[in-house]
Amino acid sequence: MIRRPPRSTLDRSSAASDVYKRQVLLAKQFLKSRLSETDEIYAEVSNEIRFIDAGANFGSVSCPVCGAEISDEWWSAAMDEAHKSQFINLDVVVPCCSSKANLNHLNYNFPQGFARFVLSAKNPGIPEFDEQSRDELERIVGCKLRVIWTHY
Repeated sequence: MIRRPPRSTLDRSSAASDVYKRQVLLAKQFLKSRLSETDEIYAEVSNEIRFIDAGANFGSVSCPVCGAEISDEWWSAAMDEAHKSQFINLDVVVPCCSSKANLNHLNYNFPQGFARFVLSAKNPGIPEFDEQSRDELERIVGCKLRVIWTHY
């Protein structure tokens, strides 16, 4: 699960940081209550936006506008360009239909995304994370989350 915390929460002395730390703690506790057989639950916070990939589950990328498959070469070049801005600017023009799009909203065969916060469960022991649990986690952390199944 990923989210982008507000930049102000990265100042460890701020009141916002205390609220954010509490949200992370509650989210970890909630996730553990739903995934009792998981090997490990951890949260990572970074100052920089990172690409959270699906590891070996990564397969193909397609256009969110016309549905055409996007070549690995184009996607890699777009990622390299976005990396120059530290993934702050994810806007692209897709090669298939020349539409404006966003790297975070391309259609990945397995969900992937960009974030400064990751809440992770190693070997969760379930085939999928139910929508009701995701909704409750979103309520706890105060934003939308994306479930990304990774395989390394």
